[in-house]
Amino acid sequence: MSLLKKILILLLVSTLIGCGAIPKDALRLTSLSLELRQMQQKEYANISEKQALIASANVLQDTGYIIKESDLELGLLLAEKDRTAFDAENQAAAIGGTVLIAVLSGLSGSTQPVQPIYADKNQKIRVSIIFRVQEGNSVNVRVSFQRIVWNTANQVSRLETIRDPEIYQSFYTKLDKSIFLAKEDV
Repeated sequence: MSLLKKILILLLVSTLIGCGAIPKDALRLTSLSLELRQMQQKEYANISEKQALIASANVLQDTGYIIKESDLELGLLLAEKDRTAFDAENQAAAIGGTVLIAVLSGLSGSTQPVQPIYADKNQKIRVSIIFRVQEGNSVNVRVSFQRIVWNTANQVSRLETIRDPEIYQSFYTKLDKSIFLAKEDV
């Protein structure tokens, strides 16, 4: 390729990149983001970052998670667990949908193979906890739950942040007790 062509391509690409301006509100948090942040974090007074990390690790292990990474210097704790995603109602709907498509395809005289409708099979739930030391001997704890769901064809069907308030409330209720025990050196 000649030098002139390379320069023209570079100019064209840089012009196209310049046209894609970032919208003003691109980095502004939505009300849903703020609600999620509210659910995900809690501040604990009169506790060290180490006590908060140990208490959090205890809660996660007690609820079936396997600690994958823990770094006190970074204030980070990562854990995960595998669970079934099988839902009898979801499975029945997938089977019924596949049968219905097969019947309708047969009635229309189609010779194309019927593509099955897959149901969710298993999932990996991941949790990340970030600890931030605040002024006045307190620690801000922020937890986030995510899940990866695979279907019966072993394809990823969903990758999502869990937004169920009950999961976060349950975690913090258990963490409250664990921190209380940590403060009492029990």
